[in-house]
Amino acid sequence: MFDTIEVLTVEKHENIRFLPPNTYEFAKEVHIVPLGVSELLPASKFYPIVFIDKAPGYPHALLSLVPGTNAYLKEGKWRVPYIPAYIRQYPFTIRKIQGEEDKFTLCLVPDAPHFNKEQGEPLFKADGSLSDFTEKIKDFCVRFFQDLTRAKNLFTSLKEKEIISPWKVNLKAKEKSISLDGLEIVSEDKLKKAKAEDLKAWVERGVMPLIYAHLFSLNNMNFLGRPIKK
Repeated sequence: MFDTIEVLTVEKHENIRFLPPNTYEFAKEVHIVPLGVSELLPASKFYPIVFIDKAPGYPHALLSLVPGTNAYLKEGKWRVPYIPAYIRQYPFTIRKIQGEEDKFTLCLVPDAPHFNKEQGEPLFKADGSLSDFTEKIKDFCVRFFQDLTRAKNLFTSLKEKEIISPWKVNLKAKEKSISLDGLEIVSEDKLKKAKAEDLKAWVERGVMPLIYAHLFSLNNMNFLGRPIKK
């Protein structure tokens, strides 16, 4: 979804307006999305939450077994009540300003179907500053970025202690056998053998409820396919 982004500027986007389409078709090829720490509990009710070896420490919601498809989308409608923030922020995102602590610049996907020049919310005020609507969007994107960072910070120690381990998945979906590589989950066996001081630290930091939400969420793999019995 974010293959092409550009920094939002009054010079380039002064006349653009935002009008959300009545469809999520823009996310039809998204099969996995990152989750912020505050999303883990609500997301665990509907999505398998996994980790991936390419982004250590970041929890992700798995939306499909097949890259380029989205099982949670049907005729442009989202099939479950909770929609991940990664999807909700589109077509906006933020980038950190290099060398400036905790400062961000708002970016957008210029060819997103949300933008036009006739209808919807203006992105700027008459004086060239961000409109109230755009300020709220930027605030949402910044909070999501910070939420992602907190999730990574909480789970990194589990990865370092090798509590998060590779997960080999064999499923059957639409009568096809599918094997997924590159996924990781918390190993319950390794968690049981963790050192007392590590468990104490995770309890104090509020990690344990998030671990259980993650493990509980794996039952949602049934939404995507059924396990292959060996």
